[in-house]
Amino acid sequence: MKRFYTVKEAADILGFSTNTVYKYLDEGKLKGKRIGKGRFKIPYEELSPFLSAGEKIEHVIEEKTQGRKIVDALNSFQGDEFKGVGPGRKDFIFFRFFVGIEILGAGLINMFWTDGKLLSGVSNNFFSLILVVAGVATIFVTLYWEKLKKYNLGIHLILIVALLLAAVLGVVNGNYALGLFLGSFSILFISHLDRGFENCCENTTSKREFIFFSFIATGLMGVLTILNPEILTVGPISKFALEHKSTFAILWFGLITFPFGYLLLPGKENSKFFNWIFAVNAIMAFFVASGASTRAIWDVSFGAFIYGIFICFLLWWNSRDLQLEKKEFHIVTFAFFWVALAVILGLLAIQAYQDNIKRAALDRMRADLFEITGHIDRIFSEGEALVDSEIERQGLAGIILSGNSESATLASKVVYDKSWDVRRVFLMDASGQILGPYPRNSILESTNVSFRDYYQIVKTSLRPYVSSLFVTILNIPSIVQTVPVFQCNTFVGAVVLTPDLEKLSERFQNPESGGDLYAFDENGKYVFHPDKTKIGTDADPKIVETKEKSVVKNGALLRVYDWAPNSRWTLYLERDTHSLVQKTGGINDVVSMIIIINAAFSLGAAFVLAKKWRV
Repeated sequence: MKRFYTVKEAADILGFSTNTVYKYLDEGKLKGKRIGKGRFKIPYEELSPFLSAGEKIEHVIEEKTQGRKIVDALNSFQGDEFKGVGPGRKDFIFFRFFVGIEILGAGLINMFWTDGKLLSGVSNNFFSLILVVAGVATIFVTLYWEKLKKYNLGIHLILIVALLLAAVLGVVNGNYALGLFLGSFSILFISHLDRGFENCCENTTSKREFIFFSFIATGLMGVLTILNPEILTVGPISKFALEHKSTFAILWFGLITFPFGYLLLPGKENSKFFNWIFAVNAIMAFFVASGASTRAIWDVSFGAFIYGIFICFLLWWNSRDLQLEKKEFHIVTFAFFWVALAVILGLLAIQAYQDNIKRAALDRMRADLFEITGHIDRIFSEGEALVDSEIERQGLAGIILSGNSESATLASKVVYDKSWDVRRVFLMDASGQILGPYPRNSILESTNVSFRDYYQIVKTSLRPYVSSLFVTILNIPSIVQTVPVFQCNTFVGAVVLTPDLEKLSERFQNPESGGDLYAFDENGKYVFHPDKTKIGTDADPKIVETKEKSVVKNGALLRVYDWAPNSRWTLYLERDTHSLVQKTGGINDVVSMIIIINAAFSLGAAFVLAKKWRV
């Protein structure tokens, strides 16, 4: 007879679950010597008080340890074949399935649901492929972990490198939430180095792994939310974090992260707070998942749904004393894959509904932009027609040739009064000298603009011309519309209109379809912008490059382009999709409930079926 027994052996002898033995050790009802993380040596005399009257510990131990059930249980830890899994007994494989499904799902979603944009020169397909391979490898290693045990260290090191690389690429791409998840998995796998790869599987449980992962993930999430509150897809919490960062930090780390750290302390894993902490985090995960789907952040939504579902499963699993044999375990495994597939199908349904709303919004935006573009072209056409009529009516050729400043100013005022949204009008002689600017400006009256492109182009082409944007001598971003003036078919000068770009831009903002109006010239300079201070600045090169697409649609925004030939401007109307997809909030809630109910039903049915098929 042995003098000391492990928790598992004590549980088998007494007929308790391992959770009960741990609880009694924590409460002092059983006394044992701690020999490692979650490992105890329990003296045989400590077991006697828990046996029924008249039973001798020696007989019970002999009977129990020779029983077929205990032999099978011990073989499941010592043999080369998979024998079974139960709460606290080899159930670490459930956590590894969770990791594999999370990574594989994120890879597939990024592969098929993103725009294939570049990540600092690295293709998005390469990024997705890393995740898919890492996910498949994790699931494969989980299924055959005992057969691959001697390769455990090498496989884990490869997974760590792959996950760290994918986490870095996710952050570089701006997908901080996905980078957070992958980084948390990386840290968790790295922690296995401290536990030893050869026997870390026997020395851990899904519960402990989930606690450790949640501690890391919630800690990183708290830091990122403080730095960028929009990363948290739960609107009210994100707003609170933005307005009260210090208070949010105290509440988040105190109420969310710290409890997981408490559960990691020796003997606290089976604390009565475990159920409450996990229940709260499951609810939080489902809210994050629903909010992420509203914002079309599909990988984060998938990850949060799977996280919440696995937490709910663990709460149920650890409240039961079950033993799954090989065939039964495979049935439950299949159910987990079905649950993950159902989450993806649910997200596809939400995406399809959102796409219908976005298509309708794009149609309205196209119609509005087409009307705005036509209006802008008419402004320049009407300005040219007005000048042509005034050239004849006022005899502007004679006024320019006379060089009379007062007459030129009066002529400019007439054109100015008949024009819309014009900052200034002036005449210009054949040498490029400005005559009679209105409103008057002494600096302009003595200025020669023969060095300007618009003067040289009009004098050469002898046709009306709308210039590209330039900065005037008054340090104002501006364009000019120049109409040549002739006498006896000889170029004698021009009439120049300077549109007020700020007023024009403001006039066309806030179309019925929503969004903001932008326009840039052939040199990529903004001539229209919702922020007036940005007029004259360079447009984003990516926006300029995508103008040929005519439509840009992704999870964050909608954009439509059009071309105004008279001014040679590219106009685009842009709006974020957040306000649009808020209309799908009801659908999101319904689909979320269906996903959760399906998970509960599928896993429950799998366990019932597994027990019926027990051999």
